Amino acid sequence: MSEKPSSVTPRQGRKSPRPEQARSVERRGQLLTGAIRLLLSGGVTAVTHRGVAEESNSSPGAVRYYFRTSEDLLAACLEEIERIRAAEAERIIDFLGRGEAVDADRAARLLFRTYYGPAVDDATVTGTTWSIVDCGRESSRLAQMLGQHRQTANRQMEEVLRFCGYPALKSSLAAAVMEGGVLTATVEGGTPVAECAAAGLAEILQLLASRQTEDSDERRLH
Repeated sequence: MSEKPSSVTPRQGRKSPRPEQARSVERRGQLLTGAIRLLLSGGVTAVTHRGVAEESNSSPGAVRYYFRTSEDLLAACLEEIERIRAAEAERIIDFLGRGEAVDADRAARLLFRTYYGPAVDDATVTGTTWSIVDCGRESSRLAQMLGQHRQTANRQMEEVLRFCGYPALKSSLAAAVMEGGVLTATVEGGTPVAECAAAGLAEILQLLASRQTEDSDERRLH
């Protein structure tokens, strides 16, 4: 996948946090990064206070200070994964909003990043997929969070589809095609997984483009 990840620009005009606040934010971020690594590589059962402590060179007590329960840890992981994904989706929407023309292949790759986020290596893509399934079954709280995240992703996908010239394609269908592509590639050993999944979506986009061209030609003839 050739698109470059987005860069995050700090907000201007805000006072710098106090040193102790900055250290606390940084420490929480380090623990959360470790928790996400465990979630993507080992699933829900790997995300424990002890596991995160070992992953981040900390102590279980320090982890509990920021995340009281394992569910709190998982919820924070999902929120951070979604924050990164949504930011990438907005970057793509802004890019397309400048009037950039894209073909079906590139549109499919952009849609994949809109739905999965900027990191499209096999480990991250498959880890994210299985983690979502695991977390959705873990608790009603996590399932509700994931449902909200999906609604946001679908709205952003609708914008990308519209900018790319495929407003008739439902975002939920595009998402299902990509999810099926990820599953198929994983089971069959296809790699890169992201490219395999995007290729399947690109075929559908190409068919839609051909159909749109045929319909346009018929209207001109009549």
